[in-house]
Parts: sequence; structure tokens; C-alpha cells
Amino acid sequence: MHITGDRRTSHGSNQVAPINRLPGDILSMIFQRAKSDLDEFHIALWYAHRDVWKPFHFLSNLSLVCRSWRDFVRSHPILWAILPPPSSTPFINLFLERSKTAPLAIGFYVTIKRAPHFPRYTTLLLPHLHRLNICMLGFEKPIPAEDAANFLCLTPAPLLERLELRCGNHQRDWFSNPERMMIFGPLFARRTPRLRDLKLEEVHIPLSASIFTGLARLCLIRVEYTEPDSVHQLTRILELLPHLTELRLHHLRFPIIIPDEALSSGAINLPHLEELQVTFTGPNNWALHTLSRVAIPPSCHLAVWGDLTFGGDLRELIPQQWHDQSNLPVLLSTNKLEISLHETGRHTHYMKGHVSGSKSDAFAIYMDVENDANVPRRVLWNLGRIFPMPSLDTVILRVYGTDTPGLTPAFAKFLELHPNIREITLGCEAVATLDLLLLTSASHLCPQLETLCLWASRGLDENTLVRLVESRTGRVEDGGIKNLRRLVVSSSGEDALFSETAVAAIGERIVLEINDN
Repeated sequence: MHITGDRRTSHGSNQVAPINRLPGDILSMIFQRAKSDLDEFHIALWYAHRDVWKPFHFLSNLSLVCRSWRDFVRSHPILWAILPPPSSTPFINLFLERSKTAPLAIGFYVTIKRAPHFPRYTTLLLPHLHRLNICMLGFEKPIPAEDAANFLCLTPAPLLERLELRCGNHQRDWFSNPERMMIFGPLFARRTPRLRDLKLEEVHIPLSASIFTGLARLCLIRVEYTEPDSVHQLTRILELLPHLTELRLHHLRFPIIIPDEALSSGAINLPHLEELQVTFTGPNNWALHTLSRVAIPPSCHLAVWGDLTFGGDLRELIPQQWHDQSNLPVLLSTNKLEISLHETGRHTHYMKGHVSGSKSDAFAIYMDVENDANVPRRVLWNLGRIFPMPSLDTVILRVYGTDTPGLTPAFAKFLELHPNIREITLGCEAVATLDLLLLTSASHLCPQLETLCLWASRGLDENTLVRLVESRTGRVEDGGIKNLRRLVVSSSGEDALFSETAVAAIGERIVLEINDN
């Protein structure tokens, strides 16, 4: 009797607890939000890879709190709509029953060890595919084509909005790996009218498939297409996706393109595009061909990764059509440019453009090349013509290496094309170009320069710096005032950067900030 009384008391206190007086829809939102992190695909894969399925444990723990919570959890189908992975097949019928008619979501990783569970799992799920809303599957190794087709091709999925299929372990030599997952049958019986988000990673589906229609987000990673006209198929897909907001094409491989004016003319207008990412290694004519057709809106973030050949420059990564601001309108509003270049070894050089008021890059270009000391010179020499930026007012240049031939004249060429620059930051070996900024009767680079920032790992030539400050301060012959107002110098060295005399001479004319990092 004593135990029974305690239970009744406990039940009564649970009933009057503040959380149990919340409306059912509010409590449902709380439970869904509490387990929302478990619904993320990457986290689900992490747990499933270890044969642990956290969403089921979460629901079980909720049900053990009190009777009202248990009844609530069991009677709300949306809480059971995230289905267990194949390793938890005994629970699939329970979730299918309690989810009732709620749209379903599946997301799991099929390892080699658990692959035998997959056919049984899909057999139980097939009658309910008409409710499938999110499908994100990862496979350690390609599953038999018959098993893939039985699950992905036979039944329509009229509610499907997001589909991700991944295969493999991200091997660097994946193109030489003969084991690839290929699906040639029509996915979901060609019935996916609500599909908006498609991601395929090392999974080959012909580009002529109907699954590529109506999309808002498209991501293709490490896929090899062998059909002779596959590049033109890709551009035709893009032509039919006017509402596309994200396009990501990474490490694809296509046959060599044979130019065909009939198939290569006209711009592909994607007015809603917010994100465009392209990565390519080796032959890149597919990327240049595709990018040359895309008209990018001003608000779109652009990111390009690619390999430069020895002796190459930005023209290997940027289609000629983008050299015109009308085809890449973000260049018109780009006011800040960050450039990082290396002299030796295999490094990733990059340049990033920013637009005032935006928290992210407007564009980013990443260039991989090995042991080519002339990359800094070639990139800077052509940059102003390839990427004209009339609103540019801030430049950050970092150059790593001890000997960078031709850097100074190349940077001078770039500065000549951008006379409105007001702030320059020079880092590492780029400090060697400091002489360029001396105003003389023969040199008038950056006449509006207001702020100069220098970062050097060793001592600067203080005499050059004093003369530079003197040349950019005070009045000019026509009565105007020179603009330099601030000098910021940072160093990682232990020795003093300047003598007291130099500090005094500079400090009399402008604001001097010295940072010892």
C-alpha cells in the first residue's frame, strides 16, 4: 500500500507540473526541437555507423518520465516519422504504425557488415514510400544493382522533397576505383513532383533522368559521366531549373568536349542562384564550358577550386565570358580583395572578394599548383584584366616565400587599374613591394590611400617607410591634402621594428600603431 500511495502521489504531482499544463502543440514542438540535432544527417550517420540509434533512445526516455508523456509520445505521429536504420529492423513496423500518415524521413549509413539487412529493410518500407519526404542514404560499398533498383526505382514518391545518395570512403584515387554505384532505372518510377533538393556523391545516375527536373538545390560530387554529350546534358538540366538557389559541382569527370555552337550558345539565367561552387582537377574544359553559360546574379556567392598547370594563371579557372562585369555583376560592387600566394611547394593560392555590408565572401577562387615560383607574378599581372573591380578600395596581399620574381611590377600593374584604393595590407614577402607606394613625380599609384597595414616576420626598412609617409602627407602643389592618415605595423619578431627617431618622424605626421604579436 505504501508503494501504491507513493506512485499515486508521484502521478498527481506530475499532473500539476507546469510543463504538463502546456498545450499539446507546444509540447510537441518542444520534443521535436529537443531531438532536432539527432535528425541531422551527419549526426545520424555518426550514430548509425556505431549501431546506436539515438532517436529511439530519446523517445524511450521521454516515455519513461510519466504516463502522460508516454501517452503523448505514442499519440503524436510526427515524433515517429524519423525511421530507424536497417540495423534496427525489428523496430521498423513499430515506427511505421505509430507514424500513421505522417511524412517519413530516413537517413542512415549502410556499412559492409550491415548491408545484408538492407533488402529486408526495404521490403518493409516499400508499401510506405508514398509517404517518404526525406531520403538520405550512405553506402560504404556499392550495393547490388538489383537491391538499389528494388528500393529506389519501383514505387512513386510523391512527397519526396530531399534526396541524398552517397557511396564510398572519399578515396583520393576514386576515379581508378572500378567499384562504383550506378543506378540506370528511373528513380521512384519517375514520380517525384515535389523533389527540390538532390545530392549525389559517387553515385551515377544518367543526366537524362527525370530526377533532375524541378530542383532548387543540386549537388554532384565525384561522379564520372561517360556519355559523349553528358556535358551538354548538364547544361540542358540547368536551362530547365530557373528556380535553382544552390549549385555545387565537385570533382566531376566528363568526356572531352567537342565544340558545338548549336549546343553552346545563349546564357543560362538562374536569377535566384545564391550559391555556386565548382571544383575540378585535371581536364577542366567541362567546368569552363558550363560556367561560361551561367549568368550569375549579383547576390550569388561564387567559389571555384581548380588545378593550375605549370605556367598557367587564372584564365585556366575563369571562363572568358566572366571577364566582362555584365556576366559577373558582383565585380561591380566588390570593394575588398584578399589575395594569398605561395612561392614553392604544393600550396593552395586563393583570392577572395568582399562586398561592403555582407558577412560572407562575394567570391573565392582557389588555385592549386606545385613548385611554380612565378604564380604570384602571373596571377597579379592578369588579375585586374580578368577580374575588373571598379569599386575596389581595400586590398590585402600576402605572399609566402623568400624569392618571388617579378612580384613588384606585377603588383604595380594591378594597382594602376584600381586608382580608388584607400587601404592596403601587405603581409610577409609582399612587404618587399613597399617602394611602389612612394609618391613621386613619376609614380602616383593609389593617390587616395588612407591606411597602410604591414605584417612582417623580420625588420622593415625604416628609411623607406619614413620617406613613404613623408611623400603621402601634407599639402600638394594644387592646394589639396594628401590622404595617408594611419599606419599599422605588426611583427612576430622579438626585435624592435623601428628606432625611436623613425617612430617620432612617422608619429608627427600620421597615427602609428605597432603590434608585437
